Amino acid sequence: MKTTSTKEITMEERIAEWKKQYKNIYKNTIDGIDIYWRAVKRSEYKDLLNANEDIDTTTAEGRELKILAKQESMVKTVVLFPDNIEDLIEEKAGIATVLSDEILDKSGFYLSETESV
Repeated sequence: MKTTSTKEITMEERIAEWKKQYKNIYKNTIDGIDIYWRAVKRSEYKDLLNANEDIDTTTAEGRELKILAKQESMVKTVVLFPDNIEDLIEEKAGIATVLSDEILDKSGFYLSETESV
């Protein structure tokens, strides 16, 4: 009988691999759940902005739905772990909003400081 060795990959090994691919990796802990993610790329962000064209944004409700859809898509795009992020988004309503704010911050959207001169 042939046996195969399956070595469990540690989180440290995963992070090292992700850093090779994406450079910076971030972790948020929300309600005791560690969520690892990377920054969103400009091309991905443009795609996110253009997604969900079918949502009617002429109403306040439609605009809110488009924002929520963008947040969820962004999180699904950049979260590396856990694999069940879609389930977590559904179970905990605020995860997509909280993480999308963090993602935008670390992706360079809020890095500038402006002062009056």
